[in-house]
Order: sequence, then structure tokens, then C-alpha cells
Amino acid sequence: MTNPEWKHLDEVRARVLARLPADVAVDKVLYVPITVTEIEVYIFYPTDQDVKENERSGTSQAVRSLFEQELDKVLRGPKSGTELRFVFDSSENVRKNYDGVYYNRLR
Repeated sequence: MTNPEWKHLDEVRARVLARLPADVAVDKVLYVPITVTEIEVYIFYPTDQDVKENERSGTSQAVRSLFEQELDKVLRGPKSGTELRFVFDSSENVRKNYDGVYYNRLR
């Protein structure tokens, strides 16, 4: 993130990825700040099947919870009014439908 207001998000991402169980593969995490207090969090699993399985098994909900916990820690309070909206997708989808360009997926 280049915007200093969102600098803390890089730390949150690093903390979450470090806490994920070894069997949970995440290819990429990207943020799209919507407003000062609203952020879309894009989590890319390797395959379309991973997206389905992680939603079914509760893994995606656990990832959501980890992000919220770590954001609370970094901001030193309950998300400081920051609303997180999660989008789970796959790198496979980005390769197939967006020429492998994550930016195109976010637009």
C-alpha cells in the first residue's frame, strides 16, 4: 500500500498470513480502500475448488475472524470503526478470466 493512511494494512496482512494453518494456501491478499473507514479485502486461494471448499469448511470465516482480530491489535481497539468487506476468489480465476492480472480483477 502506498497511501500512508493504509500503511497498517500491510502489517495486518503479514500477521494474518503468519497465523494461518499450514494447510490453508493463500496466494494473494489485496485491499481496496472504499472510504476512510471501509475496506474491501480480496483473498485469493490457489483454485476455484479451494474457494468452494474453504467456504464450506468454515476456513474462509476463520480467515475473516483473523483479519478482524489482527486489525484490532494493530489499531489498538475494535477496528476503530473500520468496516471490512471480504471477497474470496482464486488465482485460477484471475489467470482464466483476467489475463493473470489482479488489477483487472479488482476493477
